[in-house]
Amino acid sequence: MAKAVRIIQYFAANPKVAPIQLVLPSLYSFFIKTYMVFGASGGEDAIAKQIGVGPFFVKSYIQASKAYSFRDVEKILLLLHIYNLKSLGINAARVEDAELLKEMVVKIMM
Repeated sequence: MAKAVRIIQYFAANPKVAPIQLVLPSLYSFFIKTYMVFGASGGEDAIAKQIGVGPFFVKSYIQASKAYSFRDVEKILLLLHIYNLKSLGINAARVEDAELLKEMVVKIMM
């Protein structure tokens, strides 16, 4: 959590470096591949092929699938969708990107 807060503080201080519209797709990509690991089978090379990543990167997704349950990853994907809508002003008043990221990270880590 402390590391995540430091990253968000950096983003808040440097909003042009990583606007939320660039951060959310990266997080979504990571968690959708983690989600796919739950349905994949075989060794690391087979899993890498099934989720569409190189064998070097598959370890991160497998590790994440052990840290987060299937339900946790589903919840995170839903939160990413909700915060994407909020970042566009849908169902939310205009809020700073850093505030949205802080709120989202807290909800992900709960």
